[in-house]
Amino acid sequence: MRVLLTAFEPFDGTGLNASLEGCRLFLERWGAEFDLRFAVLPVEYGPDVAAVEAALAAVAPGAPDGPEVILHTGQATGAGEVRVERIAVNVRYGEDGKDSQEWIDPAGEIAYVSTLPVDALAAAVRAEGIPCVVSNHAGIYLCNHALYHSLRRVTAAGSRTRVGFLHVPCLPAQVEQVEERGRCLEVEETARAIYAVLRFLQRESPG
Repeated sequence: MRVLLTAFEPFDGTGLNASLEGCRLFLERWGAEFDLRFAVLPVEYGPDVAAVEAALAAVAPGAPDGPEVILHTGQATGAGEVRVERIAVNVRYGEDGKDSQEWIDPAGEIAYVSTLPVDALAAAVRAEGIPCVVSNHAGIYLCNHALYHSLRRVTAAGSRTRVGFLHVPCLPAQVEQVEERGRCLEVEETARAIYAVLRFLQRESPG
C-alpha cells in the first residue's frame, strides 16, 4: 500500500508539533512496514499545498493513481483525544489573522468528505487503548486547508486515492510550557495511533 503521510512544522512557540513528533516516532518504529513517503508541511497557506504536491510527485512516479492513501496529521491544541476528521470545509482564516474568514476557493465545493472509513479507524485506535473520536469539523486553519485541497485534487482527477486527516493532542512538554494548552497525549500514544490507522488500511487494501 503506497502512502503519503504528512505532518506540520512547529508553530505555537514551543518548538514542537505533536503531529511531527508522533510521525517521526512512528517512522522510526514501524515505517519500514509500509511503502511510505513522509512530508513536513509549512504552516503557511500556499506553501502547505505546494509541499503536498511535491511529495505526491515523488511517491510513485510510474503509478497513474499515485499513492493509495494520503494521511495528513496535525496538532489539535486543547484536545485530549485523537480525532479522525470526517469533513473539510471551504473556509479558512483570512490573511490578516483569525479576526477574518474567507473562502479557500470561491468557486469550489462547500465541503468534501474524507474518503477513509473514519468510524472504523477511530475504533481501531481505541482498540489500542488510545482515546479517539470521530470529529465532524477539522477547523478552518491549515489542517482543514491541507485536507480540503487534497480531497479536491483527488476528486477532480477521478483518482482512487483515499484521503483523510488525523488530529492529535499536544505533547506533555507543550502543556508544561504553556499552561492553557490543557490536555495532552504522550508521543508514544500518538505514534501508535498513526500505526493503528495505517495498519488497518493496509489490512483492508485489496493490494
